[in-house]
Amino acid sequence: MFNRVKLSVKLISGFVAVAAIAAVIGTVGFVSLRSAKGHVVDLGAQRLPAIQNLLTISENLEKIKVAQRTLLNPDIAAADRARQYENVAKARETYGQALAAFEALSHSPEEQQLWAQFRQSLDEWRKENNTFFDLCRQVEQTDVFNPAALGVSIEKFVCDHYVLKDKVAALLQRQHAFEGGDDPTVCNFGKWVAQFKTENHEIDAVIKGMLDGHRQFHEMVKQTKEFVKAGNTQEANAKYEQMQGLLLATFRDFDKIRAEISKASTLYQQATSQGFGGCANKQRDVQNALDKLIAT
Repeated sequence: MFNRVKLSVKLISGFVAVAAIAAVIGTVGFVSLRSAKGHVVDLGAQRLPAIQNLLTISENLEKIKVAQRTLLNPDIAAADRARQYENVAKARETYGQALAAFEALSHSPEEQQLWAQFRQSLDEWRKENNTFFDLCRQVEQTDVFNPAALGVSIEKFVCDHYVLKDKVAALLQRQHAFEGGDDPTVCNFGKWVAQFKTENHEIDAVIKGMLDGHRQFHEMVKQTKEFVKAGNTQEANAKYEQMQGLLLATFRDFDKIRAEISKASTLYQQATSQGFGGCANKQRDVQNALDKLIAT
């Protein structure tokens, strides 16, 4: 029957069919384009800025972690320590701006719930961090950043001078001669004190108060050796007795320095425990919450 239809009718029918198909395709394409445009607008205006703000927050929280680890290093200079507090302040300012920018965007109910959990964890972590930074500042007030090293040095200085005293005793009793011991500037304590500086008034006062006694001690070593060389045993023994008493009196005040070392050591241990305990635990909570937000 279709074969009997005129060619013109066939052509018109074909054109109508093609037009109808084109209209359907165009309609579908238009609807898809509008939908895609909506997704692109949402991606550019909401999703990408949200991700960027979350990454900015993550980056600056990492800077705070780095500053904390650096502050626990007992060997860094005072200027480097001060720089860590500046880094923390800048990081907090930057992530604070990112927090505000993220909250200004629209979010799904799930994102809002995750955000509330994140903000709570972040506030708790900040409190733990503030406790840590306060302990670090207390350590800095003692001006004893490496209490273990200072303690070892103090004990070595005391030991050195008792060893020297015993050498003098051996000289008197068995004529065991020895070199040196008569110059206060070349012993370990003398070299150390020449370059030692501290803002700790207690330690500074003790060190300054010891200098004259320390000088006299080495002078007595020299005098005792000279008396022995001259064969003046009585004067040599008398000088040795004076030397022993002076040694006890001079280094007795090291106990005051030991007290400052103990104080600094306790604070440093507290800061370390806080950094690897309360701070680290809350930081993990923050990072977990942040990772969930980024993955949403």
